[in-house]
Amino acid sequence: MEAETAAAAPPARAPLPCTSSRASIDGDDAAPSYVHAGEIAAANRAAAALVHLPRPGRAVPPASRAAMEAAVRALLTECGEDPGRPGLRGAPERYAAFLLASTAGYSGALPRGAAGGEPAPAAAATPLPSWEASVRFTSQCEHHMLPFHGVARVLAVDPRRAMTTAALEDVVATVSHRLQVQERLTAQLADAVAAATAASGVLVVADAAHMCMVSRGVEKHASSTVTLAARGSLAGGAAARRDALARWGGMEH
Repeated sequence: MEAETAAAAPPARAPLPCTSSRASIDGDDAAPSYVHAGEIAAANRAAAALVHLPRPGRAVPPASRAAMEAAVRALLTECGEDPGRPGLRGAPERYAAFLLASTAGYSGALPRGAAGGEPAPAAAATPLPSWEASVRFTSQCEHHMLPFHGVARVLAVDPRRAMTTAALEDVVATVSHRLQVQERLTAQLADAVAAATAASGVLVVADAAHMCMVSRGVEKHASSTVTLAARGSLAGGAAARRDALARWGGMEH
């Protein structure tokens, strides 16, 4: 909001970056200059949303935390390392903290209307406008316990309950911050969005790069995996799915 002063109006400041992950998909715009502390704080919150930083880890009893750290030290020792050398000091504690943060979804609650969450509010008598959003995510492959990360694109056709991008981000965080496979993650997102929105059709497309394909095995550094889950009217009609995919150009196949 412009300040109302007698002095000449200062140059317009660059707008705050969008807090939606969608803003980071289509291009990497140069970061604007910020003047006020409040704008800097907002920019930092937006940046955290874009990279989808893990939530704080689950609380576990001290004995369990100590056992996790001891297990990491044992793994390092069996690999021929010295857990006590300067470069590895604190590494077992940091890795245990990482595991607890990256599996925080096990204790997360789904938002209102999603499967397993609180009862949904009454559906609207007439459909709301179709809704789409994109959210970045990071998860861990349960086969190799290595990260995979990417973006989930969601389309809800003729929803009868509104779902905000923030609510979708909560669902994504809950299902991704655990040991996963991409196919199941995509299906869980589709089920949650369908339950939350009561839409006639739901489509979720997840596109992710897997460290288990980059750092081991085939070592495909430029590869990504695309998975799709459709519900309702989009589950039974290939033509409807093609039309929906065409909205996200380049993913028609």
